[in-house]
Amino acid sequence: NYAFANMKAVIDVYLPKTLKSIGDYAFRDSTVLPTIDLPKNLEEIGQSAFRGCTALTEITLPAKMTEIANDTFRDCTALEEVTFNNLINEIGDNAFNGCVRLSSIRLPKKLESIGARAFSGCSALKTLALPDGINAIGDEAFNGCNSLEDLKLPVNITRIGTRTFADCQTFTSATIPICVTYIGDGAFSGCTGLQSITVKTERPQNLQLGEDVFAGVDKNQTVLNFPQGQREYFTSAEQWKDFTNVNEQ
Repeated sequence: NYAFANMKAVIDVYLPKTLKSIGDYAFRDSTVLPTIDLPKNLEEIGQSAFRGCTALTEITLPAKMTEIANDTFRDCTALEEVTFNNLINEIGDNAFNGCVRLSSIRLPKKLESIGARAFSGCSALKTLALPDGINAIGDEAFNGCNSLEDLKLPVNITRIGTRTFADCQTFTSATIPICVTYIGDGAFSGCTGLQSITVKTERPQNLQLGEDVFAGVDKNQTVLNFPQGQREYFTSAEQWKDFTNVNEQ
C-alpha cells in the first residue's frame, strides 16, 4: 500500500510480469504518471490505487481482473480511454468519479453492478451502453453526467437509486424497465432536456417513488408513456399526476 503515492517525479513505471496485485493507494496522487502498462497476470487493483493521477490518459485492464475497487481511478482528470476485459462484473463506488475527460466507454457484458457515484461528474461522457446483466446501479452513479445521451437501462434492473441520473441535462428520453419496483429521491431531477418518459411496468402500484424524482423536469412538455389500461392510475398517483401530456401505449 502507498508504494508510489504522492510521487511528483514518476513518469515511467515498469511493473514485473508476475505481479498479481497492486495495493491500496499505490499510486495515489502521482500527478505526473501519463500511462502505465499493467501486467497480464494482474488480478487485483486496490482501492484508490490510481486516485488523483491527474496525468493518466488511458488504462487497459488485464484479462484476469474481475472487479474495479472503490475510488480506483477517482479524479483522474485526464483519463480519456478505458479498455475493460470481459470478466469485469463489478465497478465499485466512486471508481471513475470526477474523470471529466472520459467521453465514451464500452462496459463488459458480464458486468452485474455499478457502485454509488461510480461515474459521477464524468461531464464529458456522451455514450454508454449498459449490459442487460446489470442488476444494481448505486446512488448518484451518473449524477452530473451532463453530456450523456439517451441511456437504455438494463431489462433486469429492479432499483434506480437516489439521484442516479440527476442533472443529466442532455437526456431526451428515459425508459423505466418492467422489473423496476423503486425509483429513489431525485433520480431524474435536473434532467431538463427530457422529452419523454416511458414506464414499462404493468403494475404501477408496485412501483415505489422517492421524493422529487422528476424535480426540474418540464411536466407540461415531457410526454409520459405507459401501458394500456393504466391511465386512471398515472393521472391520479402522486408525482405521476403532475405530467399533463400523457399517452397510453
